[in-house]
Amino acid sequence: MGRSSGEPVMVNGAEVVPSSDEHDDGLIQLDHVGKAVNGRVFRSRNAHPPFVIGSADALVGVDSVSLGAKGAFATFPAGTTIPVDGNVFALTRTASGRVWVAGTHWGDDRGSQKCDRKSFLGRRNANGSVEMVACELVWRAFQLAAAGDDVVFCGSHFGGTVEIGDKKVTGKTFLARIGGDGTVRWVRAINEVGYSSCDDLVVTSDGDIVAGGTAVEDADFTPGAIAKGVKGKDDPGGGTLSALWLARYAGDGTRRWGRLIGETILGDHPSLAADRDGNAILVAAITGPLDLGHGPVGPDGAVMAATIDRDAKVRGMLVAHGGAYSARGAVDPANGLLFGFSTSDPVKVAGMTIQPPGKTPVAAVVRVPLPLPAP
Repeated sequence: MGRSSGEPVMVNGAEVVPSSDEHDDGLIQLDHVGKAVNGRVFRSRNAHPPFVIGSADALVGVDSVSLGAKGAFATFPAGTTIPVDGNVFALTRTASGRVWVAGTHWGDDRGSQKCDRKSFLGRRNANGSVEMVACELVWRAFQLAAAGDDVVFCGSHFGGTVEIGDKKVTGKTFLARIGGDGTVRWVRAINEVGYSSCDDLVVTSDGDIVAGGTAVEDADFTPGAIAKGVKGKDDPGGGTLSALWLARYAGDGTRRWGRLIGETILGDHPSLAADRDGNAILVAAITGPLDLGHGPVGPDGAVMAATIDRDAKVRGMLVAHGGAYSARGAVDPANGLLFGFSTSDPVKVAGMTIQPPGKTPVAAVVRVPLPLPAP
C-alpha cells in the first residue's frame, strides 16, 4: 500500500514501516497471533507488486535500477536481491526452489536475448542468473503459479493467437503449463472472444488449476466460441473491465468449467487462494451476488471471500460489510484464511468491527478458520 503523507505504518500500535514516498511499498510479517515481527520497505512502480510466500521467507518483485538491471526480485527477511533484465510483474517458486518470473521489456539492443517492447517468461538458473524461456509481443495481465516442479502461466493476448514453444492456441486469455526444463506441456484457451485480464492464479491441493480476473461484458468462455461464430466486444484499448470471471482446469489441461460469475467493483481485481480440501477461495469486491451456474449466491454488493469447489458450487462465504476495498486472501498452513483489505470506513467482518481513525485509510488483516460458514 503506497504512502505519500509521511505517516508511519502502524500495526498493533507499533510503527513497522516508515515511508514518505508514494511509490514505496511495505511488506509486514505477522506471527500466528497477528503481532508484527518484521517489516521492510521496497520500491516498486507496479500498482500491485508480485510476491510469493515460502515456508521461511518471501519473494517480492522490486525495481532495481541501482543494480544495472531493469528489475529484480528480493527475498525477505534476508534481503538478497537478484537482478532481472526486465520489469517483473509475476513470479513463483516451484517445489525444487527454482524461481520463475514473467514481465516486460527484456534486454536491449546489445543483449544476446533481446525481447524489447515484448513480454517474457524466464527462470533462475543454478548460477543465480535469470534466463529467458519464452518471448512474445502482446502478453498482458499475466500470472504465475507453481505446480510441483512445473509452472503454470496465465495471461491475456490482444492478438488472439497464443504461441509458446511448439504449442499454439487461439484465444484472448490463455493458460499454459511448462516443465522445470522449459518444455511446454500444453496451452489452452480460457476465453476466446472479448478481452479479459488474468488477475490471479492458484493450484489446488488436488492438482487442479484455477484462474480468475475481470472482463468486458461480451467476453465468451464457452469452449469453441470462435468456431461457433460467437462474436463479442474486444476492447483492449482501455475499456472498463467489470465482469468477474473464473475458470478451473485439471492438471493435464482438461477444462472443468469457465464462466462469467458476477460483477466486480470498478478498478478492483479478484484474488485467489486454495484450501487443503481442493477448493478455491475467491476474494473480491462485488456489486451483486455471484452466480456460477447454480443460482445467485451471496450479498448484493460487498467485499467477500467465497469457497468454490471443483463443481463450481459456492460452499462457504465470509463478508466484510462496510467500505472495504482492495481485498486479498491467503491460506496459512493451519488452514486458516488471512483476509486482508483496505478501508477508510468502519467495516464489520467475522464478528469484529474495524474502526479506522477518522477517515485515514488503513490496511486490515483478519484471520478466520476454514471452512468458511455456509452462504
